[in-house]
Parts: sequence; structure tokens; C-alpha cells
Amino acid sequence: MGIALLFVYVLVGIFGLVAFQSQGGGVLHLKYLSIPAVFFFSWVGRIYVPAIFVIPSLEPEVAFRYALSVASVLLTVPIGMAAVNLVFGFSIREIRRFHDRRIVASGWKSWNSIALGVLLLGALSLTVYYLYYTPTVALFTLLSRAGSSLEIALAREASFKLLDGGILYAFAWLRNTVWPFLILLTFAMFYTRRSRGWLALFMLSLFAGSFYAALSTARGPLAMIAFDLVLILYLLRKGRFRLRTYGAALVGVFSLPVLFTALRSSGGWSLSLTRLIDVLYSVVIRRVFILPADVLASYFEVFPSVHPHLAGASLSIASLWGVVPFDVGNYVAMYRGGTIATATSNAAFIGSAWADFGWSGVLGFGLLLGVLLQMANLWVVRRRKTPTSYVLFVLFGAVAFGLVSRPLSSSLVTHGGLAAIMVFLAFRYGSIVLKGAADPPVQGDPTAD
Repeated sequence: MGIALLFVYVLVGIFGLVAFQSQGGGVLHLKYLSIPAVFFFSWVGRIYVPAIFVIPSLEPEVAFRYALSVASVLLTVPIGMAAVNLVFGFSIREIRRFHDRRIVASGWKSWNSIALGVLLLGALSLTVYYLYYTPTVALFTLLSRAGSSLEIALAREASFKLLDGGILYAFAWLRNTVWPFLILLTFAMFYTRRSRGWLALFMLSLFAGSFYAALSTARGPLAMIAFDLVLILYLLRKGRFRLRTYGAALVGVFSLPVLFTALRSSGGWSLSLTRLIDVLYSVVIRRVFILPADVLASYFEVFPSVHPHLAGASLSIASLWGVVPFDVGNYVAMYRGGTIATATSNAAFIGSAWADFGWSGVLGFGLLLGVLLQMANLWVVRRRKTPTSYVLFVLFGAVAFGLVSRPLSSSLVTHGGLAAIMVFLAFRYGSIVLKGAADPPVQGDPTAD
């Protein structure tokens, strides 16, 4: 990276930090964390900073468009947020007031419990149906064939990704949204009520949800459950930090992904110190902080030098306007030397945006993301501060966090964006139907029940 390009890159980063703080809040004062701030920290820590080490290995033309695109996100997203603030009269002071309110947990009634029970029973039933429906359970293959990396990889593909489209969405929503919603809600209710009944429901949800997330041996869903719990605990504690608690949580985030990685590799169940260090580097350092920026760079190498721009063919809804869908993640995976025909190399949301529309896609999707993040932020903080509002915050925060490794369309459709809204509304209005009367969100007295 040349000195001039590096100077501009760093300067944009500084402007981006100021812009995120002024429009969304929570960047410079973590006690008042916002949903856009979660995205900011994820983008800077997993894309913006690692990209500095990726850029020198790229051809000059690729390096320029890659660096400019990565940096532009720190400006286009706040501009989209500012547009929402202008239209809806939103101020970051509202975030401060939201976090300073006391949480209202006294409004939980019997019809809420019935709605929760129906949702929990439905999740358990669909989990059992998955075990019946899938041709192979990757977790069982992993445990019985530890060390057979190719066989385990093929079982993982067959157990989830290669399932029929319609039912795949249901299974994906169950893994990415429904179980996390149940885990977070029962934990928040236990934290505020401190009752054995809520503890039992939380442990049941945590065990069943973690078991289902582990069945495909994908490391991300398990790590995200732990991330979600850390985030909601941070919110419930009003930003108070206890090193012992969060240290244990950090171990929880990476323990099972580390175990899965170790069992997939050739050593199987045997584990030496050298192999443990290699696995920890692979899971913690490379996968979290290096690979997202490296994979994203491949998109800027491929398009348009190797393949012309796709004009929207990579979008999940491309078939609606008569375009033959193009699996851009698979194409890039093969370009990067993938060994399995169904391999996928998903990248940050600007990767597919660049592949589809070039510069207009990078800038346009950045603006759109800013609008969506701030709309989610606005919807949450203008609600009463209840356990369910915290759950919504965390689910939206998890989607924001994951945008460094997946397209915007799949983040909305299969990884929790729209599904979080639908699950919340189903739970809320299911409770209202059972109650027989509505209780709309208020913007007035923050302590009203």
C-alpha cells in the first residue's frame, strides 16, 4: 500500500469513527452501545484493519478498488443513518435514555407464557423433524470418523446446504433465529426474575438450541449463540464489565469451534500442544480476523477481471426478474482453490455488491445498510425497555456483526434479519390473540408497563 493510499485510508477511518458516533452512538461510550456500533466494531476489527495486511499482496488496480471500497463503508453507512435520523427525528440521546431506563419485566402474563410454550414446542418439533429429514447428520459423522476431513466435509454439505430449498429456509431460520430468540428470552427473563422455572426453560432452550446448531458441525452458529449471550449479559448489566465473567464467555465462544476444527483435521481425537496452537490460530486468529478480509479481496480480483459483473444475478431474489441465479460464493471458492464442488466462500456484503454492480453496488448497498441498521436501532430504542426489546437488540446486533462475512440479501433472508422481525411479531401478536387485546409500543413514559 502506497503512502498516499494509506494516508487516505486512515483518514477515512477517522472520519468514519466520528460519523458513526455522531449518527448512531455507542462507538466512544460502550455503555450506550447501539446496533450500528456493533457493525462498526465488527467492520473495523475484522475487515478494515486486517485489509491493511491483505492489500500489499494484491495487484495495484485490485488493491486500489479494494481499499477504497472497504474504506467507503465507513462513510456511506453513516450517511444512510443520517437520512433516517432526518426523516424520523432520531437522536443519539434516545439511545442514552433507552439504556438508562430500568427494565420492565413485570408485564409478563400467562398468555405470554403460552405463546412461549407454543414457540418452544414448535422449535423442538422441527428439530426432531430435521433429524428425520436429513440424509446424514454431520455431527455423528464427525464423532465416529474423527480425522476423516473429506468425509466430514461432504457430510456437512449433505446435512444442510444441499437440502431442498423450501425446507432449508425453515431449518436455517430455526438455527439462526428461533433458537437464539428462545435462548435469549429465557435467559433475560431468568436474569430479571431469578426463578427456577425460568432457569429450567433457559437450560432446556440452551441445550436444545446448541445441540441443533452443532448438528451440521458448522462453527459459526455455535459461536454466535455464545456471542448473543455475552452481548445480552452486557446489556442487562448496563455495560458493567467483569473480567472473570467475560473471560469465561470468551472461552465458551471458541471452545466447541476449536473442538470441531480439531476433529476435522487429520489428527482426530489426538491433541498435542503444537496441534492445539495450530487449531487455535485457525479458529481464533485466521477465521475471525484474517479470513474475512482475505476472502473479500478475492471478489475484487475476480470481478470484472476474471468474470464480468453479474447485474444482480447473485441476489437471493434474482429469479423474480427473470435472471438466472449465479452462485457467486461457489464461483469464488473454486477460484480460491476449493476442493469440494459445493464449497462456498462468502464475503462481506460489499463483495457480492461489487460482483453484481461494481462501484454503484458498493456505494448503494452501503447507503442501504445504513438505513436498515438505523431503522432497526430506532425500532428497538423507541420501544419499552423489556426483555424482548433486549432480545431484538441482540438479534439485530448479531446480523450486523455477521455482515463482514455474508451478503446483505442472505443476512436478511436466511441469517436472521427478517426472520427476527417475524419471530418477534409472531410471539408478540400470538400473545395478543391469547390475551384478546393489543398493547402497542409506546414512546412516552419509559417506565410505563
